[in-house]
Amino acid sequence: MDNETLMKMFLNMMGTMSDKEIESALEKAKSLMSAKDYDKLVALVQEKRK
Repeated sequence: MDNETLMKMFLNMMGTMSDKEIESALEKAKSLMSAKDYDKLVALVQEKRK
């Protein structure tokens, strides 16, 4: 699975996830994505959670 698909899946599922679940998922994503893409994902999550 490519990073873009992983990000889209994560953002789509985020609406039903608790903060704890999001934190856990981000930890898993960190090992699956490049540092640059992970930073993008974290920024998107922060923006969406505001």
